[in-house]
Parts: sequence; structure tokens; C-alpha cells
Amino acid sequence: MEAFLFDLDGLLVDSEPLHFEAFKTVCEKSGFSIPWDFKTYCQKAHTQSMGLKKAFLDMYPDAETLWATIYHKVKLHFSNLVISRPLPMIPGALEFINLLIEHHKKLAVVTNSSMPMVLAMIEKQPGLKQIPLWITREDYTHPKPAPDGYLKALSLLEIEPAKAWGFEDSLRGLKALKAAGVKACHISPFPQSEDIHFSDFNQLLNSSLSSNFF
Repeated sequence: MEAFLFDLDGLLVDSEPLHFEAFKTVCEKSGFSIPWDFKTYCQKAHTQSMGLKKAFLDMYPDAETLWATIYHKVKLHFSNLVISRPLPMIPGALEFINLLIEHHKKLAVVTNSSMPMVLAMIEKQPGLKQIPLWITREDYTHPKPAPDGYLKALSLLEIEPAKAWGFEDSLRGLKALKAAGVKACHISPFPQSEDIHFSDFNQLLNSSLSSNFF
């Protein structure tokens, strides 16, 4: 395989705890109690493309007109948390990236996050600067689960989809990879599909699959 494509938020950086804190804080300030623990939040957020919205509206069906405003405030609060809090890497992610670079593989990040958010995350984890190509939300029309971002990355890398692997932590990301014709690997503590799955990159590196990459 010649190219390796990565999501960022929740896949390379362990940002889910900050997402959970932002979501719970904003909802409760808006008058909506969230009874979930972190594991329940992750399961609801990732079991389907719009899982978090669905789970919230299942509890508060009369709040549908407020969802867009709430979610916008969640994103703003999350941005502040990224700036003010530690942001660790997913276990094994940096080691995997370093190995790919040592073996002269082409790398790209394709994210639904904006460039300012990406820069804030890179500031916390400078090792990410080694990845040469970044496709952010400003660079394509339709977000994941549409394949637009991944198709743009493949075009810029001049790589056929069959020669690439992609890594995602969410169902919508996995759908985007498949729609682009890229082999998909699911990296998450919460299995949610029949795709190739590992809890983190350390588990991937210790698997037989990794021998196919180098």
C-alpha cells in the first residue's frame, strides 16, 4: 500500500473526553440534563452517523428546533477546551505515523474540522506536523459521510483508491472511506461495525495486519 489516510478528531488525538464535557456542559446550561456517563456518550455518538442528535432528541423531542443552536455552542465550547486543556494522542498513533514515514509512505489527514481547530490541535501535538497533507472542512463541499475530502486527498497524492488504507473512529467516516473506494480500518474502543477494528493503534501495530503495511 502506498498511501495512508487519517481522520483527526478522536482518531489521532484523544479528543472525545473534551467533546463529552462540552456537550454535557452546554446542554445542562440550556436546561437539558444529560444522564450519560462517558462510555454511554461515545456509544450514542458513534453508533450511527447522526447518533448524538438522535439520542438527544429521543430524550427531548420538543427540542428539535433548538438542536442547531445547542450544537453550535458545543463546538465553540469544545474549541475553548482544546486550547485550555491537555490533548493526548491516541495510544500508538504517533508510533504508527513515524513507521509509515520511515517506510516512505504517503500520508494525509482528512477531517471535518476547520483549519483553525486543526492548528490548535497541532499546537498541542507537534508530532502531527510530520504529516504533509491536510484536508480540512474548508477544502471540500460535502462533509463526511460524503467521500469528497478523501477523494481530494487521493487526487493530490496522485494515488488510486485501491492503493490506500484509511483510518476512522466513526461510522460516518468509515462510510466516507468506502464511498471513496478506500480500504477502511476502524480505530475505536467501541466496536460498532463489521469493519476491521482495533481499539487503538498499539493493538493495530501488534496485529498481523500491520505486516501488510511495511
